Amino acid sequence: MRGAARFLIILGAVALGAACTASGGTARAPAETAPTVPRGGTLRLAMPAFATGQFDPTTIPFDTTNAAQELHRCCLLRTLFSYYGRPTEQGGTQLHPDLAVAMPEVSTDGLTWTVHIKEGIDYAPPFQDTEIVSKDFVRALSRLGDPKVSTDFASYYSVIEGFDEYVAGKATTIVGLGVPTDHTLLIRLDEPAGDLPFRFALPASAPVPPGAADGHPTDYFQYLVASGPYMIEGSEALDFSRPPDEQVSVAGFVPGKSLMLVRNPSWRGIADDLRPAYVDRIQFTFFRYPGSLKDLRRTGVPEQVESGGLDISMFPLPPGLVRRYEADPDLRDQLHVGLTNGLFYLPINLAVPPFDDVHVRRALNLVVNKEALRAYWDFSLPQSRLASHIAPDSLLDNLLLDYRPSWMRGSTGSLRAARAEMRLSSYDRDHDGRCDHVSCHHVSTVGYYQRFLSIVRPDLHRIGLTLEDKRVGFSSFFNRIGTPRERIALLLAYNAWYATYPNGSDFFTLLHGSEITETSNANTSLLGATPQQLRAWGYRVTAVPSVDTRIERCLALVGPSQTGCWADLDLHLMEEVVPWVPLFVEGRFYPVSGRVVHFSFDQSTSFPAFDQIALSPGSS
Repeated sequence: MRGAARFLIILGAVALGAACTASGGTARAPAETAPTVPRGGTLRLAMPAFATGQFDPTTIPFDTTNAAQELHRCCLLRTLFSYYGRPTEQGGTQLHPDLAVAMPEVSTDGLTWTVHIKEGIDYAPPFQDTEIVSKDFVRALSRLGDPKVSTDFASYYSVIEGFDEYVAGKATTIVGLGVPTDHTLLIRLDEPAGDLPFRFALPASAPVPPGAADGHPTDYFQYLVASGPYMIEGSEALDFSRPPDEQVSVAGFVPGKSLMLVRNPSWRGIADDLRPAYVDRIQFTFFRYPGSLKDLRRTGVPEQVESGGLDISMFPLPPGLVRRYEADPDLRDQLHVGLTNGLFYLPINLAVPPFDDVHVRRALNLVVNKEALRAYWDFSLPQSRLASHIAPDSLLDNLLLDYRPSWMRGSTGSLRAARAEMRLSSYDRDHDGRCDHVSCHHVSTVGYYQRFLSIVRPDLHRIGLTLEDKRVGFSSFFNRIGTPRERIALLLAYNAWYATYPNGSDFFTLLHGSEITETSNANTSLLGATPQQLRAWGYRVTAVPSVDTRIERCLALVGPSQTGCWADLDLHLMEEVVPWVPLFVEGRFYPVSGRVVHFSFDQSTSFPAFDQIALSPGSS
């Protein structure tokens, strides 16, 4: 089972056919569907300063992932495959060829992928006379596997034959990458991975021209050579003939302060039908991330957006300001909401009684007041969407958008429905809808957010579950949840799991038995744990459900068949297994100025699509 760098954030707060093509979704349409959308102007953005920590496409840290991936997708870097920069309902999670001529050809066994690359696509200055060729993708992945380049993205490519050996220094090349011609890339895998095109849409796989990244293991962004519709201002002055330590970085990027993007003169819109690139320039101003609403007000960002000095804010909005936007007809259309690719959930340890009984797990789902938990997280604002199944809908192309489990007879927070489900459990011996077995008392829990505990504890008590008071410090919380020997039944906090790209392969593998480890366990439900593991860790329960075979079957599929497989797995998990209490998919508000006349949310990155934003005519 391959390991992938996913984002586990716990916050306070069908077989392959012969020589098939990996389809990316429905028939393609031009990116610019509104020919009257105006072009030109300078888009001004306010972004937290922590997002400047590292924009290098290879070494993006967790706290800048959304911002950096969108910056590269929309503007600076083209990849073999990419997205339209739209929300899910407009096809925003469907993958399309970008620098590739078409979706890849896949061998019968799913292990050999052939990608044909477009001809005549050149880099931005100073490489405006250099064509993008297949070796440039090999160079990018070789850099990704360089031990001097600190990255969490290498694991996404360990499925490529010889990649891990290259990373370990046991090989000088990645044997699974071949370049039969300048415009053909051959990729051989160790095991089937139907989501491979999604991995080649990540900016870490974007082509790198010869010599550009040499000597820049951690600061390549300041010397980045673009391939998208924009480049960093001053890129034309980069001189790669000089030794790396004598090269002068781009003038348009001042870490922690500002970033200016200008048009890439090598880019031709006729050769890029994914990015309309409406504006001429994009100016990022970075502000210190506010620790409180008072700090946010001190930045003056909300006022600057409303007055038109800034066009978009990436900061959380004060509740009062949101309410004012929603109440004012003149401002209402300037407030946009986007749902992330992450789910907040309450994980249940299937190996701890009484939660080894599916009826107890269903009752838990029914009694927990998700609305109250969401309201507190959102500060009583309705931007997030309540969840009724495992994965965010964006990862399933909305196939389960209106789905509710068959046993969910009532709404969330329904005591009557929860007690009806509890009566079906052997742990409710007198069938009164309350858990009355000894294991129902002093249920082992751990959490560090008092408000969360105060909301959940009374709900559980109504179905006979009493909790140990185990509120711990932030660091202790992380230490305990990653240790199966602790035998924690419930993790009472705002647990969240975010997919790096909009495909179930980067989400459901969290529930594979291989994710269970002795000291850094991400699969806290212990779904797929072996009897030997359970015995070694002191559990009385001797067996738990597993979906390992189902996950592996889905991983081998490609295109819509894989998406359907993940949706079927989600149904199985919610109908038969119930390892979590899905709470809500996080939503975020994005206020824009009155100059913005066209806006789109990019579901692939859970961020506004900067190439899809247009300004009113005459906006300087």
